[in-house]
Order: sequence, then C-alpha cells, then structure tokens
Amino acid sequence: MLFASLVIIALGVYTVVLTDIVMITPDGLVKTIADYWSLEFSRVKSTFDIICVSISAILSLVFLGNIRGFREGTLILALSTGRFIGVISKNY
Repeated sequence: MLFASLVIIALGVYTVVLTDIVMITPDGLVKTIADYWSLEFSRVKSTFDIICVSISAILSLVFLGNIRGFREGTLILALSTGRFIGVISKNY
C-alpha cells in the first residue's frame, strides 16, 4: 500500500511539474527554488520534504512533548518521493 501511494504521488507531482500547470503551494515553491538556482526538481523536493518533516517533528516535541501526527510512512514518503520523481524523469 505504501509503495502504491508513493508511485501515485510521484507520478502526479511529475505530471504537474512536466506540464507546468498550476500546482499546490509546496510543490510550486520547490519548482521555483529549483528553477531559480538551476537545480534538479527531484533533489530539491527530497530536501524540502525532509526539512518539512523535521520541522514538524521538532515542533511536535516542543509543543506536545512527543511526536504526533505522523509515523513511519510519512518519513518513508518524505525520503523517497523526490528520488522516485528523479527516476521517473530520467526514464520518461
């Protein structure tokens, strides 16, 4: 199930970026950063997702005393979505 969601998310994000249509705000920010500094979208996406999950974990620890709101699936997807987008973009 986790792998299926990874494939669907990566294909969706890749398609939106490839067609250059209106995208959700976080992906738009990632695309803007990648375009501005001439970086590969998939690498910026991976970095951005890891930073967002890290900030969420830190804020959860600070304000709630423990990590709530995400589990191992969130971490796995944050680490692998950008990489999977990179694989797709190199093959298609």
